[in-house]
Amino acid sequence: MNDLGGVFTVLPHYIPETILFFSLIALFQIGYLIMVSIVSRNARIDRKRLSPMLAYGFIPLILGCYLAEYFGIFMEDAWRIWPNFLELFGVHVNYIPRRLLSQDATEVLQTFAVGGGMLAAFYAIFRIMARFKGNNAFSTETLILPYSFMVFLGGLSLYLM
Repeated sequence: MNDLGGVFTVLPHYIPETILFFSLIALFQIGYLIMVSIVSRNARIDRKRLSPMLAYGFIPLILGCYLAEYFGIFMEDAWRIWPNFLELFGVHVNYIPRRLLSQDATEVLQTFAVGGGMLAAFYAIFRIMARFKGNNAFSTETLILPYSFMVFLGGLSLYLM
């Protein structure tokens, strides 16, 4: 934050970080509302009904991203479980950090978790659109924009891990 200008150097670090955090949430909300508006207009579905239903379709992707993130944290810090357990019984141990899996194997499994969440979200969105459109659910105007939005979010989460 220091190289963004002189304004951020006089403020406490948590103020620009909080502004950035809520700005990113607002940016996501604006992007989601624009996507829902375009999909509802192209597919001729009521936007007020589509918006909350389509949000449920993104839940598997979000869960896959959380699973991937916390799996990485677990693989980084799980070595502490056994030494701390032994310390409870008065056994002196060396706290030498070691990973359960290599960094590369962890990243592959994280990618699988995000990819699995994305595939589950693809299916969930397809079922939601099938509920609204019936037999015409598998068409370009109903699925291309939510799927591309999801691929963008999944790719962004993999990039930020």
